[in-house]
Amino acid sequence: MILKGCFFSKIDNFEGGLYMSSSSAPEFEDNLEALYRDMEAENVDALWRREGELLTREPAKTGLPYHWEWEKIESLLLRAGQLVQLGSGGERRVLRLVNPSLEAPASTTHTISSTLQLLLPGESAPLHRHSAAAIRFIISGRGAFTEVEGERIEMEPGDLILTPNWTWHSHHNPTNEQIIWMDIIDTPMVLRLKAMFFESGRNQQVQEKPVGYTVRRSNKAGMIRPELLRNAAPVQGGALPLIYRWAEVEPIFQEQGAERSPYDGDLLRYANPLTGDHHTLPTMGCAIQRLHCGEQTLTHRHLSSTVYYVMRGQGMSTVEGKEIRWRQGDVITIPTWAWHSHNADQEAILFSISDQPAMEKLGWYREEAAE
Repeated sequence: MILKGCFFSKIDNFEGGLYMSSSSAPEFEDNLEALYRDMEAENVDALWRREGELLTREPAKTGLPYHWEWEKIESLLLRAGQLVQLGSGGERRVLRLVNPSLEAPASTTHTISSTLQLLLPGESAPLHRHSAAAIRFIISGRGAFTEVEGERIEMEPGDLILTPNWTWHSHHNPTNEQIIWMDIIDTPMVLRLKAMFFESGRNQQVQEKPVGYTVRRSNKAGMIRPELLRNAAPVQGGALPLIYRWAEVEPIFQEQGAERSPYDGDLLRYANPLTGDHHTLPTMGCAIQRLHCGEQTLTHRHLSSTVYYVMRGQGMSTVEGKEIRWRQGDVITIPTWAWHSHNADQEAILFSISDQPAMEKLGWYREEAAE
């Protein structure tokens, strides 16, 4: 192919990544526009026109921080309990916390969806499973239980329960009081990767396991494990349907030494005893932190988006210069790579979940302290 009208023997100027001769500028522009039109017709794009959009010095901002006040969302959840019956309104009575600054699919951060679920006395949410992994953090109510792969796990306030991806699970409340918990699920990540599968368990028979089955077989400390566990049917991603009891977690705060994180105070991570990983699930990691009364943390940022639930206390978080005042029950989000710090008006305990494990496994995770 012979290019006509473009002469490169003498270079007079350089524009937009392209060399052209000033003597043939009009004809050059006409040929270039024709090239772009023909490329567009064939669904071909020129990288030199998009490098600034694709190769950014820092990650593009993904959504804004957002704050849900407990009094308001609890009121909506209780009203839903009066109006929506399980079965007629869906398998779960769940309210999603939707960050309005994000594009579809509706979610809390770009990778994590946070929801609140209400189970009334005598109700059961039927068996199903899905590609997305989930956690349950119990807010109020006692005596209800979830079943994960046939193992009954009772719920108490402050408990964290894992539901690894593609595990059969259902929820039951045989008590005379309602129970509320926070569900956090990696649905947005799974949907963006086009990896979602869902299966109803209406006709599924799951072998029952004794209470405490997983904890005993994994030896919770994760250092010594029965040989039979190695040959047992694996759970997707090496995660377990574990429960982390608040009654066992809370005393650890009292055992903390003088060393504290300048960014997070007393910070505990829920580790995976099967793999030894310091994260609970392959895609999501859970943590809980204590801030002393009057404590002001230093400012930092990290390449992971985070959802915080205020388990106790009140205070303020500053995210990218925006002040968010929170108190018990509130939920806030911090977008990925956003500068943030915390200030506690009184002793506060914050539960959090982030997509840090996924970022680490991909080799992308990093942190940075403010100067």
